[in-house]
Amino acid sequence: MAISPSDAAVALRSLPRRFREALEVEDEDPEDIAGRPGPQGHSALDHLTRANRTLALLHRATQQAVMEDEPVLHPAVTDRSAREWGAGGSLDTELAALTDEVNGFADGVEKAPSEAWERSASVAGGASVTAIELLDDAVSSAVDELRAAEEVVRAVS
Repeated sequence: MAISPSDAAVALRSLPRRFREALEVEDEDPEDIAGRPGPQGHSALDHLTRANRTLALLHRATQQAVMEDEPVLHPAVTDRSAREWGAGGSLDTELAALTDEVNGFADGVEKAPSEAWERSASVAGGASVTAIELLDDAVSSAVDELRAAEEVVRAVS
């Protein structure tokens, strides 16, 4: 079952606080903790950066599905393995970017009419996806990255 738009907006807005809390380790500098690679080779900052980039991608795709007639979306919208992101900025830069992204995304979610969530879009390569499925994936992808960041912090602190 997909997340409701109102629950998604709340979840999106909570992400900056939750990422900050994940990086709060007693007697440790958050920037230092964020940059330490974990057992899988990725740092908490890497996961934060991936959450930012994925949210930006899915925010735009959700906007297109809600507002445009017959949009065609990039394959990475439905294929998580196609989401390859480069290095991010500093912890402060990425947290500020996350705050801006989720606030814009949540504002758009709250303004969209309820009937818009069933609108669909085509994905290059032949798949189809609804706006609510995109929104659900945006929240779940970001939460997956948050959980991965939390695991890294536990491993490196």
